[in-house]
Amino acid sequence: AEVEWSLDYLCAFQAADKRGKSAYLLDIAFRATKKGRKTLLYTAGDMSIPEIQMRLVARSLLRPINGGTFQYPKSLARSGGDPVPTYETRPDSGAITEEEAWERYQNIHEGLSEDGGYFDMKEYSTGTLTVASIRADCMRRQGEGRLPEIVIVDYADVLAYPSHCKDAREGTNYVWKAMRGLSMEFNILLVTASQSNSEAYRKRTQDMRNFSE
Repeated sequence: AEVEWSLDYLCAFQAADKRGKSAYLLDIAFRATKKGRKTLLYTAGDMSIPEIQMRLVARSLLRPINGGTFQYPKSLARSGGDPVPTYETRPDSGAITEEEAWERYQNIHEGLSEDGGYFDMKEYSTGTLTVASIRADCMRRQGEGRLPEIVIVDYADVLAYPSHCKDAREGTNYVWKAMRGLSMEFNILLVTASQSNSEAYRKRTQDMRNFSE
């Protein structure tokens, strides 16, 4: 089903560990960037900014970073209720060179500036990014006339919560409520992800029992 997003929304999805949460968040950032949106990405310990930059370049070039022969998904059909992908094998296009990556990255930013958009990234070590930090950054950018339209947080579970929260459950509840308040206060689309529990590895479709907290 299609999901319609808008400003002042808090959108989140969940998946088990190492199932592509960061990849989906980066794809959202890439698509927003191509649309000329003012986009701000926070990475909180999962990936460094150089890693993100290289992944965005690969996404833009539609080529694997290290080259090689791979199967690319072509279509998705359903058989007996389960999705069945079909693939095509493409020849080795070679690894992406540093010169090629830099040129593409510069082109992305030049195109953004022409459309009035931007793509900024901020990197934090695990457990140091807070909703208060994001709010302060938004307030500063708002004063500069550069308030983002889309804020992407990779990802919600590693945000630190205030010391007045008595335990992890209360802290997690605080973080999610504060993020929702942030999206409403600044009229921004805030997108993030959350990790599901170990039971999710054995299920194709998750439900409320797969929330980790």
